[in-house]
Amino acid sequence: MTSNPSNEAPSGAVDAAVFRVAVDAPTSDIYSYSAPPGAEVLVGQMVRVPLRGRQALGYVLEREAESRERSFTIKPIAEVVVDEPLFGPDFYKLIEFVSKYYIYPPGLCVKDILPGGLGPKLNKFFALTDAGLEKAMLDKALLESALPDKQLPEKGEEGATDSFAPLRALLESHPSPTQATKLPRDRPFLAKMAKLVKDGLAEESWRLDYRGSGLRFEWWLSALPEYSGA
Repeated sequence: MTSNPSNEAPSGAVDAAVFRVAVDAPTSDIYSYSAPPGAEVLVGQMVRVPLRGRQALGYVLEREAESRERSFTIKPIAEVVVDEPLFGPDFYKLIEFVSKYYIYPPGLCVKDILPGGLGPKLNKFFALTDAGLEKAMLDKALLESALPDKQLPEKGEEGATDSFAPLRALLESHPSPTQATKLPRDRPFLAKMAKLVKDGLAEESWRLDYRGSGLRFEWWLSALPEYSGA
């Protein structure tokens, strides 16, 4: 089943190159995405894609054979994570069979069938921009001058979710990015962090965490029969 992960208004546009992607998520759907500008997309590549307001890893199963008019806008693939294909075009038939037979999400089928170490975790990071660093230093100075005999409130304490809290959290680890999972998860904090990104004071980035051996590509050479002495 092909689904549309976009919430955009209907466009009626004809897609130039659309790919079916199995996402690493507990869903039985296979989603359609367009190729990102300037990037070559191949069957078998690992990609990062937008999915219902978040980012997810996925695997390119096939390229749709024909362009057709759609009633919705196809979102582009955000990034090609691994340039080298992890499997070939015929792999899709196996995934389709296993997914239907075991009633198991196709993206998780791909992840489980591939060798161990090829299923990384996608982590979000935040970092201050130059404008954000300037504002953080200014706000810190103003806040410290207002509290001359008191340290800044610790995380979880009263006042820790004020307007300075997200800037302070990123300032503590600057210039290194801060992993999103290490930040407070309450809604006021997340809303303020999202506003920092929108205002250009912070930026998001994504990293892959390989919990196994990770990816390793090898080149193997063998002599032709006429040169092997056989």
